[in-house]
Amino acid sequence: MGTPALECPDCGKFTTDFANPEQLSDCVSLWQRRLFLRDWEIGVRLARHHELNASEWSGQINYNTERREALIDLLDPADARPNKTFPHDVERTLVHELLHIHLAPMGAQVGTPEQVAEEQAICALSRALVELARQIPEAEEKTAA
Repeated sequence: MGTPALECPDCGKFTTDFANPEQLSDCVSLWQRRLFLRDWEIGVRLARHHELNASEWSGQINYNTERREALIDLLDPADARPNKTFPHDVERTLVHELLHIHLAPMGAQVGTPEQVAEEQAICALSRALVELARQIPEAEEKTAA
């Protein structure tokens, strides 16, 4: 967890690489509020690559929509592979996994065109939301709320 942040080639800013569990917890709370998921109990942990269901994934989510509970595993930055096109970004992955909660009731089956379209939409939305949030200082966001 103590690895340095990497500079994003797209925006020149540093990708979020949490120095401690409190920072990760604060980020989860912030995005739960932003995405209107405060009524969900969401656990998040950094996971090693061998703990994820597929080695190329940077995150995964398991949820129960009836109980409004979810567990998100985010790839530990120590296991991230260098990639200039898609730099490892824990915050973007977190938002990606949280967005799956909103689309869960649609029930797209794995491997179907619907699931592929859902995944593409979530990728685009998570990237846009995180990039936008990084452009707006927190103080401005609070006054707009």
